[in-house]
Formats: sequence, C-alpha cells, structure tokens
Amino acid sequence: PIATAKALERVRLAHPTDALVLWHTGEARYYEARTRRSAADFRRAFEALARAEECFHQAIAQNPAYEASCRTWLHIVRTQRGWCWREDGELDKAAEAFLTALAADENQLEAESTAETLRLGIDAIVWDYFTADGGDDRHPSLKRLDDGKAFLERVLALHQQNPSWFNNLGFACRDLGTTAEAAGRVEDARDYFEQSWVAYGDCVALAPNDVRLINDRALIAVYYLGREWVTAESELYRAISLGERQMAEMADDASAESRQLLDEAIGDAWENLAYHNLHNLKQLGPVDGFLLKSVRHYPFERRDGVARMRAILKDLSTP
Repeated sequence: PIATAKALERVRLAHPTDALVLWHTGEARYYEARTRRSAADFRRAFEALARAEECFHQAIAQNPAYEASCRTWLHIVRTQRGWCWREDGELDKAAEAFLTALAADENQLEAESTAETLRLGIDAIVWDYFTADGGDDRHPSLKRLDDGKAFLERVLALHQQNPSWFNNLGFACRDLGTTAEAAGRVEDARDYFEQSWVAYGDCVALAPNDVRLINDRALIAVYYLGREWVTAESELYRAISLGERQMAEMADDASAESRQLLDEAIGDAWENLAYHNLHNLKQLGPVDGFLLKSVRHYPFERRDGVARMRAILKDLSTP
C-alpha cells in the first residue's frame, strides 16, 4: 500500500485535475494509513489520512459525479482517524475524531457496529470512558464516567435514533447519581436520577418491546427516583408479559445466550416488583410471591436481591 500510494502521487502530479486519479490516490492514501497504523507509526498514518481527505475533496471539486463515492470515502477516512487515535492511547482525541465524523455526515452512520465502523467506534469510546481509571482516590472511575456522559450527550445531540446510546446515558447518570448520593450530595444525586429517567424514557421510546430496556427504565423509578411508581409498576408488568410471549415465540434455533438474557430480564422484573412493594408501597402481602416467581428465572436462587428481601421478610415476621 505504501508503494502504491507513492506511485499514485507521482501520477497525480502529472494529472492534478483528473478526478479519477485523485480518487485512486485518496484510496491508496487510506490504505497506506491502515498499514502505518498496524506498524504503530501513527504520525505518518495521520499524514496519510489528511492527504486522503484532501484528495477526495479535490476529486469532488473537479467532477461532481464523484461526490457520492467520495463522501462515503471521506466518512471512512474520518472514522479511521478516530481508530488511530484510540489505538495510540489518546482517548479524548479519538472521541473528538468520531464526533467530527458523525457531525460531518450523519447519514453515513452504519446500521451495525461492525469492525472499523463509526458506530463501533462510538461504542468503544463509551466503553473506554466507563471503564477508565481517571478519577480521584475515593472514586477512581468518577471523572471518566462523567466524561463518558458528556460524550454521549454530544453524540445524541447529533443522532437520536440509537436506543443503546440512550441506554448507556441512562446508566451513566444512574451511577453518577449513586456516587453523589453516597457522598451526601443529595441535590446532585436527584438531578442525575432525573436525567437517567429521561434518558431511559427516550431509550424505551425507540425500543418499546425490549424487555431488558423496559426493566432498566422502571428500575430508576423504583430504586432511585422516588416517584413515577404507577408508570414503573405498569412497565414492569408489561416487561413480564412481553418477555413471556417472546420466550414462547422464540425460534428453536435461537442461541442459548439470547434465551438466558430474556429469561433473566423476566426474573429481574419480578424482583423489581417485589422490591417496589416491600420498600416503596410497604405492602408485604405480594412480596413473597413475586420473589418466588423471580427465582424461577435465570440466575434462579443466585439472586442476591432476592436473598436480601427474604432476610428482611424473615426479620419482620420474627416476634
């Protein structure tokens, strides 16, 4: 690829206004960048990507008929810049590069998170922020979690059609809320939980039949928000009904993992109903039955929350 790029640059010098030559030079420069990246020669990889981007822009200027193809390539080049920064250990620069690619042409965003795509790049950056050790001694992950939240908010300002990104934003807000609550910052915690509820609401609006996501949204109201209990209870029953129907309709060749995840989500909904009745409504009557239904689903009796609630019920029944 490096030799090809050099050869095409010589051809381009001889034919500086030929759109076809410019297009092929841009393509060659992209593959040169991939080769440089694989050798950890990031400086030259970035130089090659900049040259590729320039060539594709020039090709469009010389011949508008190349615009559609060049725009696809420009998206690939911009996305590759993000992957290079990430591989070079520059998380914040990678995040900015992926945001730039999304802002430049949202319509190029891929439908699936496959290798080297922008969609996967955004998912990877979220994972990196959520798992990075960048906070202080007491809360080592707090700073990066906050950065992950900010990154997702910028992504979602550009593209609002991916439920998993709203789900991740809801998760980040929830965890930031629990950290603030543990530190005695009550108002901050309440604000984070409100943001989490909104994010999960947007998530469920995009994926109304996803049992796990429905359950995640209801969980915020049941455990953290202190309100929206009627909605949460209704949604938990809906999650159970949907989950049971989806289990019955699941294809015979469905993976064991997909069955297990759905079964677990149904059990989680029953467990959350038990928690809601025990801690919020103070109605002990239905709790034991909900717990019994919960442990019929994966991971069965290995549910820590069920064990804790059973211990509470036992203490309450002891004279």
